[in-house]
Amino acid sequence: MFQFANPLLMIWLVFAGIVLVLLIYRFLLTLHEDTSIHVDFAGQSLAERQSGHAHRLELVDYWGKQLTIVTLLYGVGIAASYLYLAWQIYPK
Repeated sequence: MFQFANPLLMIWLVFAGIVLVLLIYRFLLTLHEDTSIHVDFAGQSLAERQSGHAHRLELVDYWGKQLTIVTLLYGVGIAASYLYLAWQIYPK
């Protein structure tokens, strides 16, 4: 029947899996997050590590949002094409 759907669904599953992995990674990054601001002037300070951690979170958030939008739009496109083909094959 809908032979085109299998590769498209596999690609969508890859996108959805990546979004899920980013979600879990972000959760693990914020699991033991310290929300206090630390200032230290000797060596590798806690403030520098917090800054690096914040940068990582911003990066994960950016890509998570972008890939979530792509995944949703791609899924809606697949669903719309599937419904259109079903409507063409099985008319009233």
